[in-house]
Amino acid sequence: MAKRKLTTIFCADAVHYGALMAADEDGTLARLQEYRELMNDQFARYEGREINTWGDAIIAEFDSVVEAVRCAVEIQTALGSRN
Repeated sequence: MAKRKLTTIFCADAVHYGALMAADEDGTLARLQEYRELMNDQFARYEGREINTWGDAIIAEFDSVVEAVRCAVEIQTALGSRN
């Protein structure tokens, strides 16, 4: 018998990452690291976990759709105020 698990996947990447890297590689990488730390803090707060990163992308997993959406809203709000 197959074992099933419901999960929600959160995926995000940086807008215009290539152009940002071309204009200021060091600054862009520093900001990306800062934003990933913020996201990981929020993932933990909403019972999610980072699965993987590559380039400017990040994937996280949540057991709850509601918690994933709440986390995404918090992240958008926090990053919006920093940009």
